[in-house]
Amino acid sequence: MQKKLLIYETTHYETLPAIVELALEQFEQVTIYVVSRDIPESCDQFPVFKNHKIKWVIKPDDQVNWSFIKQLFQELTNENYSHFLINSLDHNLYYFSLQLSGVNRNIHTVQNVHTIHDYTTTRYNSILNISESIAKKRFYRLIKNHRVLAPAMPAYLKSRLNGIEVEYIPGMFYRPFPSTEFAKSPFQIVIPGAVEKKRREYEIIPQVISSLSAKIGTAQKIELVILGNSNNPYARELGNDIRQVLSPSISLVIFETDIAYKTYSSWYSSSNIIWAPVRLNMESIRGVSEINGLSNSAGFIVDFIHYAHPSLLPAAIKFDDQLDQLFFRYTSAEDAADQLLGFINDPAILQQREEEIISKISSYTTEKFRPAFNRLMNL
Repeated sequence: MQKKLLIYETTHYETLPAIVELALEQFEQVTIYVVSRDIPESCDQFPVFKNHKIKWVIKPDDQVNWSFIKQLFQELTNENYSHFLINSLDHNLYYFSLQLSGVNRNIHTVQNVHTIHDYTTTRYNSILNISESIAKKRFYRLIKNHRVLAPAMPAYLKSRLNGIEVEYIPGMFYRPFPSTEFAKSPFQIVIPGAVEKKRREYEIIPQVISSLSAKIGTAQKIELVILGNSNNPYARELGNDIRQVLSPSISLVIFETDIAYKTYSSWYSSSNIIWAPVRLNMESIRGVSEINGLSNSAGFIVDFIHYAHPSLLPAAIKFDDQLDQLFFRYTSAEDAADQLLGFINDPAILQQREEEIISKISSYTTEKFRPAFNRLMNL
């Protein structure tokens, strides 16, 4: 029997490259169903997606979700697929679970769990929550193999659900980028990610910038880049708060649209420092409390492995991995400002840390994760 993989993805293009690269080693065909053409357009920047084995199926704008899901399951069963990966599933959980119940059990099914508490919690306080809770119980019964995106998540997910297999495979593998000129001016501080308050502590930014503005010299230039879509009321208010504390030496760059991978990658890889003010205790998109790095697959760790770039993040965030020792960490707004000032005054600190990061991250390739992939896919 041919080994053919069908992947369903609704949101997170950055979780596809590593799994597809591994799949192409062993599968004759990889079909990817996506609900937006933005996903294949972003993935087009990765060489792995040039492979002739890949087939994209993009939902037309005028096709409703349930119809697209039905089309997916018809192809899955009629075209003799051996494996099925649910990489992201953000809507129509109940209808999806009904279709999943009819899948031939010879099709090996895997689910990517982004938020463990959300996935393992059932709630019955609304029609939507009732339907999704019923759907989850079907998933627990039907799906026993799970992929997660952060190294501490496998043990934690296994502690929440009995009798399952869980493997950690990052979203993207390490990719060499040109080394940054860390002594360049202006000094670029890049804050990546969607600009919303559930997952990131953006309110600390004006505090840090205010402190930094009071400490830098007039000859020192800083460029603060908010590398996420700022076209929402919260982001606009944040931008106004930051502008009120900017000194003449600090400029602000913001984006009013979604950022394509090529643009995102260019800013990220050329920055002097990545600053990720992520929350330890956050909420999922459905309002469920999550713990960043433990129950939630923080997008930041995906980027860190891909770019191997010096990064500053809160001291409370831990990934239970050798990566933990590679981050710069801060305990308060004042501490973050002092560390940033230290990097500006002595950029050799960043150069040395980049070398340390690359020495460890460069092993995050197909070779390192091939055994985990084989276990996940029962190959």
